[in-house]
Amino acid sequence: MKLFMNDAGKKNWLVILAVATLAVIAGVVGYSMGSKKDEPPASAFGAGPDSTPQNPHGGQSGQATLPTLESLLPQLEKKVAANPKDIDQRLLLAQTYNEVGQREKGLKTLRAIHRDAPANSSATILLATALMNGNNPAELRESFSLLDKAARARPEVEVMARLYQGEIRQRLGDPAGAKKIWSDQLAKMPAEDKRRAMYESKLAGGK
Repeated sequence: MKLFMNDAGKKNWLVILAVATLAVIAGVVGYSMGSKKDEPPASAFGAGPDSTPQNPHGGQSGQATLPTLESLLPQLEKKVAANPKDIDQRLLLAQTYNEVGQREKGLKTLRAIHRDAPANSSATILLATALMNGNNPAELRESFSLLDKAARARPEVEVMARLYQGEIRQRLGDPAGAKKIWSDQLAKMPAEDKRRAMYESKLAGGK
């Protein structure tokens, strides 16, 4: 995922995607990692003893392989169409669209979820971060507002939300506004909070 990969402290947001991917693989497809429950496939360790150029991992040539997100999309779309009231499945579909590069579909899905469930803070956060992943000033301003809403609704995400809001201000050509957001949030954070380093780096001119 391209979003915010540079700062180690930001990786918490990527947990959403990791969980989503696992949910797709395990829940939608019911993929099995091997014919024996306690035995990992040969491909987990490299080529098997019977490997060939046509079958590099060895074993039987018809053995199942891990599906790609693109191949899982049609099944997930069907699940959502069959149960449109399942917000979690719709969020998973939106995340999958974004991950495979279908940003417009992802945004359209997230906007629809946000309209149908405005109090769902997960939908708010995901829409905000998806909008921030572009360069459209109107979308960046919308993302800023959504991050503010998320920070007020869920105190546990406030630190990262304010960090992103500062980045948005900076990208919109308002470095003074960005520094104020970061300074105000830093002043509220306890000395032992390891995330302070991200704010200090931003205020010192880091990326």
